[in-house]
Amino acid sequence: MGKTTNTKQKLHQTSPYVMIIVSFAILIVVGTILLSLGISSSGTPLPFIDAFFLSTSAVTITGLSPLINVGASLSLFGKIVLALLIQIGGLSVITLGVLL
Repeated sequence: MGKTTNTKQKLHQTSPYVMIIVSFAILIVVGTILLSLGISSSGTPLPFIDAFFLSTSAVTITGLSPLINVGASLSLFGKIVLALLIQIGGLSVITLGVLL
C-alpha cells in the first residue's frame, strides 16, 4: 500500500511539461511501430526511419512525409493509424494552448 501511494506522489510531482513531452514521445513510438508493420503498407513494409518520420510528422501536425504518395503507399490500416496520429496530435496541440 505504501508503494502505491509513493508512486502517486511522484506522478503528481512530475512537471506538466515533462508529462507532455513523455506523452508525445510515447505516441510517436507507438505510431512508428504500427506504421512499420507489414499490414500498414500496401506493398513492401515501410523502413523504420520512414515510419518514424511519418509518425513524428503526424503527431506534431507538420504535414511532412517521406512518401511520394501516402494514399497509394499505405493500406487502410495504415491510413487509419495515420489519421488517428494526426487527430491525437491536433488535440494535444489544442490542449497545450488551453492549459499553458
